[in-house]
Amino acid sequence: MTNLNQLQSELAALTERVNSAMAVTEGLITLTREQLMEILNKVQQQTKEYIDTEIDDVKLDEDDFIYLDLNGREIDLNFNQDSLINTIKDNINGPEEITDDELDELLDNIKEA
Repeated sequence: MTNLNQLQSELAALTERVNSAMAVTEGLITLTREQLMEILNKVQQQTKEYIDTEIDDVKLDEDDFIYLDLNGREIDLNFNQDSLINTIKDNINGPEEITDDELDELLDNIKEA
């Protein structure tokens, strides 16, 4: 058998194995605990980054938030929007690595649903 024929034969056998595996699992995905934890941690990180981006896009008009009047005279105040946004971001805790106990609880909740 030539190398090409051998490769074709091996490819056909591999294709059959893949098709059989897909039929058995019916399209289900199987993950290890470590893979699931990695996915969850990545989703948390991406969510945090998304929230930060959305906060960056917030436009605040100080006139909507600050107005003082003293005996008919206006007092000018400086409003630092960047400082406010950074304070909000600083108070949003970043994602923490998921623990085994948290993963067990999540899996139990999924099973019950």
